[in-house]
Amino acid sequence: MKSITDEELVAAIEQRLKDKQQALGESEDLLRQLKRANQQLEAAEKLKTRFLSNIRNQINDPFGAILCLSENMMQLDSSQFDHVLAIASLIHREAFKLHFQLQNIFTAADLEAGEVTLAPTQIDVASLIQHVLATFRPAILEKSLRVKAHGEPTSGPVTENQPLFRTDAGKLKLILSNLLANAIGFSEPGETLEIAWSLREALLQIRVSDHGSGIEEKHLEDIFNRFTQLNATPTRLHGGHGLGLSVVQALLETMGGGIVVQSVPRQGSVFVVNIPELAPLDGEENFSDGSTLFFDVTDRPYDQR
Repeated sequence: MKSITDEELVAAIEQRLKDKQQALGESEDLLRQLKRANQQLEAAEKLKTRFLSNIRNQINDPFGAILCLSENMMQLDSSQFDHVLAIASLIHREAFKLHFQLQNIFTAADLEAGEVTLAPTQIDVASLIQHVLATFRPAILEKSLRVKAHGEPTSGPVTENQPLFRTDAGKLKLILSNLLANAIGFSEPGETLEIAWSLREALLQIRVSDHGSGIEEKHLEDIFNRFTQLNATPTRLHGGHGLGLSVVQALLETMGGGIVVQSVPRQGSVFVVNIPELAPLDGEENFSDGSTLFFDVTDRPYDQR
């Protein structure tokens, strides 16, 4: 049996101590990681619970309003046509809110499941943006907001002097709807919103600007987190469920694009979307105008005509 010197014994003991200290350090690092992961899971669970509570109200309230208004309408007679129109307008408003909420929920579920596919079509960008504005016309009128919508110098194929762009029309409409709903929600009555777009070198850029409450710089990244609302108290002034901007960002990533935001508290925000043109599927060149519903977009407040 080979004997070892005192120096070798000491060296062996020191090495074992170093190994144990390294193992202990690794264990402590793993424990800290597990604690952080647990804290993140707890935070996510709280956010989901808050989201479910909030979205339950935002779905139940429109449903209840639609049922109540429909019941009132059925009790009216033919001589009360003005009342019928007023109630029909309210029903449409509540149904629109509900449809918009469900669109975001279903899209978020598809994104989570990895089931989102792209359907590229040639679109008339100006017409699609006008359609999105038209769907929000009641909300714009309710706040007496001014809307400036205009295209900037562009390049690319055109139809009837309008620029064409190949993208997924449905997803682009949902992206714009969320950005516009956000701008309307955080604007004070009488303020101005602006939507500007341009097409350059197969890239569509859209800017949505408002002069509302704005966002502090430290919160600019947080607004894209799912279920997150900067003012999540029950008495917050603005609606929403903390899902819209996360859906916007995820859809843009799916489409190969991105979004940036610039904001100054109490002065407003500017959201800038960049989307590259998609390749056609199977060599097909389908065309979509985004809708058959249009209205004139001017620099003056909307009227009731």
